[in-house]
Amino acid sequence: MSWTDEKVDKLKELWGKGNTASQIAEIIGGISRNAVIGKAHRLNLSAKIKTRSHSHKKTDDNF
Repeated sequence: MSWTDEKVDKLKELWGKGNTASQIAEIIGGISRNAVIGKAHRLNLSAKIKTRSHSHKKTDDNF
């Protein structure tokens, strides 16, 4: 499988919309999840790592 300009454009579009690598591979067809991840990395697309936000309220009980 070679990455055509059309497939790269589709990858960028879907990645930007927040699709997972598995979803993108299925939509584009003929490529694996790992191929999508590798290409995204080589294109320097932003990582989709989500961190949990821990909010701790300070109250008088937290001494």
